[in-house]
This record gives sequence, structure tokens and C-alpha cells, in this order.
Amino acid sequence: LSGCSSLRILPTSFGDLIHLEELNLSYCTALAELPTTFRSLERLHVLKLHRCMHLIEQVNYLANSLEHLELTSCKDINLQSNFFSYLTRLRVLDLSNCSQMEIVIGAPANLEVLILANVALPLDLNFLTQFQNLKKLDITDVILSTASAALSNLQNVFTCMPMLKTVETN
Repeated sequence: LSGCSSLRILPTSFGDLIHLEELNLSYCTALAELPTTFRSLERLHVLKLHRCMHLIEQVNYLANSLEHLELTSCKDINLQSNFFSYLTRLRVLDLSNCSQMEIVIGAPANLEVLILANVALPLDLNFLTQFQNLKKLDITDVILSTASAALSNLQNVFTCMPMLKTVETN
């Protein structure tokens, strides 16, 4: 359904697609609501919501089977600390180009890939230590309020991430 810019609401019957494994709603810029039946999609593993800015407040209806979630280029994301509590299978989280995003707190312990490219990060990067199973971190083009102070703490942060194999930055 990528590019369906006039799509506003998915029908409640969408939850009947019990064998759906991947859904791309990218560029559905008018989409403002997901049906509560969306949580019934127990086989949904990949969800792409690139530039779905009006949908962000409805993401609490996501299926707990998600392994890959893209919320890219969604300005003003305000993910509450309990947002990830039921997304226990999430392995890949892409929040790139979410320039006004609040920091991700309480993300699943099993998260393996975190993409924060072109995101404004706080001076204190200690929030990254919660991702102890992280294998890849992309912080390309991050915006740091005081880069030298934040980067000096980065080595300490990385020591708390024993599985980390790749860090992308510039």
C-alpha cells in the first residue's frame, strides 16, 4: 500500500489478514488511524511507516509479532516509555530522519539493529546502554548538542554493549 497518499483509515476487517507477514504503509501521508484489530495480525513481522506522520499516535495497536519496524522520517515522534513493552520480538528499529523524536526508552532487550541516522540525540548518550544485545548501531549524521562531550562518553557506552559489531557514523 506504499504511496496511497489519500488512504485515511484501514477497515476493521484488515485484522482478518491473519497470514500477512509484511506491510508497507510508507508514504500513506493521510493515514491517521489503524484499526484495533491490527493487533490480531499475529504473523506480521515487518512494518514500514515511512513518512506516516499522522499515524504515530496510533502505533500502540501494533501486533506484538513485529520483528522489524520502520518509523522513518516521521517528525514529532513521541514514543511513550511503555510503547515497546509488548513488542518483545522486535529486532530491528529504524527511527532515521525523525528529527524531533524523544529518546527511545524501554526498547526490547533483544533489539539487534538500531538506526538513529539524522536524529537529534541528547548530550548524555547513556540511554544506549539499555541495548545490550545490539549488534548494529547507525548514528550517521546525528545531531549532538555538544558533540565533543557526548563523543567522549561513547567509549563507556560501547563497553556496556558486548554484542555490538558495527557502528556506522561520520
